[in-house]
Amino acid sequence: MCNEELSTNLPTLTNTLFVLSPLEGKTIPDLPVAFATNSLYVLEKHGLGDVARDTYSKLLIPILKAKAQNLHAEGVAQAVWALANAGLVEDAELWGTLKKAALDKQWTQVIVKNERWSATLFRTQAGNEHFFEGELNEFADQLFFQDHLNLFEAYNGFKKAAALNPKLGLEEVVKAFESKYGDVILRRNDAYLEIAAVAAPAVKQLAGAHAI
Repeated sequence: MCNEELSTNLPTLTNTLFVLSPLEGKTIPDLPVAFATNSLYVLEKHGLGDVARDTYSKLLIPILKAKAQNLHAEGVAQAVWALANAGLVEDAELWGTLKKAALDKQWTQVIVKNERWSATLFRTQAGNEHFFEGELNEFADQLFFQDHLNLFEAYNGFKKAAALNPKLGLEEVVKAFESKYGDVILRRNDAYLEIAAVAAPAVKQLAGAHAI
């Protein structure tokens, strides 16, 4: 999404969340858990978490807790990364649920695509699908087209939350990730952190310019 789209849609998102947030004692809207995790992630990623803190507690986190059993790996990663970066690490019940979900999920996927002219037959990607996107290196391909970004963000989110609140017992997840994925994928965590460090000031500057 380009900066122009972000500048239009981020305020729209915060306004929508404000409207959807129930008054005290009222029923929480029946929204998908992906709505909650996507919103948490987008707001924190673009530096608008402080603007929307009230909607976190009234709307997004209650939805997340009520429907956590429906989370897929991406949703777990988004929730963990967003909550850790927001410093919201006091809810032991919620973090216990996210911890269990993370340990139960498979964080490497087999990426497939449809056979030509078929909606039911699939084959694995050959590796040359993004051949002409010369600006993408091997690591970018792994992050964005092999879905490893979720693993990196879940891993670093759990590390941050564990450091902020050791009582949550999240070191178990961190060690499990390192044991299972450390040699193959997470060995490039420093490269991921370099990318994240470059991206963060840019998106926060954008958010600051358009915060409502």
